Amino acid sequence: MANAGLWRWSAWAFLAVAGALVLATLAGAAPVLSAVAAAAAFLVAGVTLVVRRPPRVAAWGSLTVASGSVVFRIYAAVTGPVMVGGRSGGLAGGDIRALVLYPALAVGLVLLGGTGAAADLTDSLDASVVTLGVFVLLWLFLLHGQIVPTGARLVVSGLRPVGISVVLGALVRLLFVVRPRAPTIRFVAVGVVLALVGAIGLVARQAGYDVDGRLFGGGIFAVGFAVLIAVALLRPSSAEVPARRGEGLPAARLSRGRPRCSSR
Repeated sequence: MANAGLWRWSAWAFLAVAGALVLATLAGAAPVLSAVAAAAAFLVAGVTLVVRRPPRVAAWGSLTVASGSVVFRIYAAVTGPVMVGGRSGGLAGGDIRALVLYPALAVGLVLLGGTGAAADLTDSLDASVVTLGVFVLLWLFLLHGQIVPTGARLVVSGLRPVGISVVLGALVRLLFVVRPRAPTIRFVAVGVVLALVGAIGLVARQAGYDVDGRLFGGGIFAVGFAVLIAVALLRPSSAEVPARRGEGLPAARLSRGRPRCSSR
C-alpha cells in the first residue's frame, strides 16, 4: 500500500511540474520549456518502464517510443525545421516523427487492450468502422485538394490521415475492450486524444486553414500527450492487467451494451 501511495504521489507531482512548464509556454515563456517537459516525460516513462516492468510491457514500450518521438518534434519547433533529403522534396523533422508516432501509438493501444480473444471481433469491427469513417471525413473536409506534396513528402502526407484514423480506431477498440475506470487507462485515453487533436490541427495548418500557430505549430498538444503517458505509467494501476469489460459480471449482463448471438 505504501509503495502504491508513493507511485501515486509521484504521478501527481510530475503532472504538476510538467503541466506548469506547458502552461508557462502557453503564457508566452520560451518554447524550450515545453521541450524540457517533453524530454522529462520521455525520461520518466522510460525509467518507470524499466523499474516497474508492468504487465503488457510491449504495449507500454510502444507508447513510450511514441512519446519519445515528441521530443524530436519539439526540438524541431525550438531550433527550426530539419530537412532530410533536400528542401525541395525531402522529409521534414515533423514528417519523420509522424512515421514513428502513428505506428507506435496504434500498436501500443492494440497491445494494451489485449489480443486473441474471439469476443473482441465485434469490437474490432466497430473500431474499423470508426477508422474508415474518420479517414473519409478527414479527406473530404480537410485535405481534399488542399495539399499538393512532392517527392518523399507525398507518401508522408498520404499517411498522415491514415495514421490519425487508425490511431483513433485503436483507441476506440481499447475503450470497447477494457474497463476505462482505471486511472491509467483514463490518462492514456486523454493523452491520445490530445495527440490526435494536435495532429489534426497541424494537418489543417499545413492545408492552409486558419488555426492557432502557437498551439498547433509549437506542439503543445503533443507535449501533453507525452506527459500523460508518463503519468499513466507512474500510476499504481499500470502494474495491473487492464480489466476487461464483462469480467466478473453475470452472463446475462454481457448483452447490455450490444446484443450477442447465441447458438441454440
